[in-house]
Amino acid sequence: MAPLYRQSRLTYSGHPLGVTAANPALDLYRDEGLFDWARSLEPVLADAVHRLKSSAHVIDIKTIGVAAGIDLAPIDGALGLRGARPPNLPFSVRIW
Repeated sequence: MAPLYRQSRLTYSGHPLGVTAANPALDLYRDEGLFDWARSLEPVLADAVHRLKSSAHVIDIKTIGVAAGIDLAPIDGALGLRGARPPNLPFSVRIW
C-alpha cells in the first residue's frame, strides 16, 4: 500500500493541479516585475531589520530576500515564552 501522502494527492506534493496553478502565477510575477521589485526591497528590509541587532534579547538576525529571522534570547526558566507574545501585551493582541 502506498504511503498516506501519496494516497491523498495533495496539491503541494507535486499534484498536477498545483503545478497548473503555479505556472501562470509565476508568469504573472515575472510579467508584472514582482521578482525585480522584491529584489529591490532586499537591502531596505535587511537594513531595517539589522537595526534591531543592538536591542535587548536579540541574539542574531538573518535575512534572505524579503524574509528575516530574528533569534531571541530565552527567558531563564521559561524556554519559548519570549517568542510566544510581545512583552507587556496580552496574548490576544496581534502585532502583525
